[in-house]
Amino acid sequence: MQEDQTNNTSGSSGDNPAPQDAQPAASPVVSPKAGGSGLSGLLKNKKKLGIIGGIIVLLIAIGVAAYYLVYLPNTPQNVLKKSAANTLKLQQVSGKGSASVTSKGKQSSTVVIGYDIQSDIVKNATNAKLDVAFNGVKVPLEVRAIDKAIYLKFSDLSTVQALATGYMGPESGAFMGQLGKQITNKWIEIDESLVKNYTSDKCSLLSDNNQLSEKDINQIISLYDKNTFIDINKTAKDTVDGRKVTKAELGINKDKAKAFGKDFEQLDMVKKLNSCGGDKVTGSDSAKKADNSKTSYEFTVWLDASKKEIVKVAIKANDDTTSLSADFTFNKDKVDIQKPTDAMPAMQLLGQLAPLLGGTGTTGTGGTVNQSLL
Repeated sequence: MQEDQTNNTSGSSGDNPAPQDAQPAASPVVSPKAGGSGLSGLLKNKKKLGIIGGIIVLLIAIGVAAYYLVYLPNTPQNVLKKSAANTLKLQQVSGKGSASVTSKGKQSSTVVIGYDIQSDIVKNATNAKLDVAFNGVKVPLEVRAIDKAIYLKFSDLSTVQALATGYMGPESGAFMGQLGKQITNKWIEIDESLVKNYTSDKCSLLSDNNQLSEKDINQIISLYDKNTFIDINKTAKDTVDGRKVTKAELGINKDKAKAFGKDFEQLDMVKKLNSCGGDKVTGSDSAKKADNSKTSYEFTVWLDASKKEIVKVAIKANDDTTSLSADFTFNKDKVDIQKPTDAMPAMQLLGQLAPLLGGTGTTGTGGTVNQSLL
């Protein structure tokens, strides 16, 4: 019966309006022990709040660490700087490249040089295989510097002989033929007595370990941080010898380059170079000349961003009279530079060539040599 009354009440229409003093149903009360919902419940739960706070702190820490350990070191400028520093630390270097120089004008000409270079910085030894081509003349040449001496070897002078015959007559061709017989595929030694300016205790470019110290490298990097004169204008993904790299097109900030050059002159390594005589290494003067020059430059570098290594470098320069392009690609070839055991001293060779050169002398180690040739 009670159920019928309830149903009738709940189903009443406009003829039986609900009482005006009816109260709304009370909201359920949630026991604090059952936990809360929403932000207010979260704030009351110290355990959950602590966990979430810890997660937020951890995320912030990861973000900061990622910035300093991942993003910042891998920005193009820092990759370039670190790659340059790693290159300066190398004890052995090997690589190949080519250079082309073209003189402009009515009688334009081009010289092309291919080179394969190896260097042992600690041993202070360098070997360079060169292929020089000029107006149809090709001269393969190998140059080696080791143990306070320089060694030269010409592989083929046949094209030089042919050119001499064609342009200067048969006598010149015969002379080049005789010269070729004397020096082709033979090592010629330019010993310490002829390059003493570079082997003294004061200079020692050819007689000492010329590897840059950690102090030298840190000084260079510090100067670069002070005056970051290299601008990275554009980067793109590229491949060099099957290796995935980043190609960066560079520009030079001339004002910063001047400031860097001025400070660079004060480094111990530069002072050592300047002690060898000849033209001094003056970075500020070079920057000033470049600033006043009408020559345009393009610099490109290929970097392995993951290993922080320079893979390849290239430069192009152009003005009203000359254009130049050159590149060098580093490789991992084994460096093993040995002193030639069968080299002929340069003075002995000059003695043998004296009759051909119009002087007096013998074909042995003695004899008189035309000193104007030295």
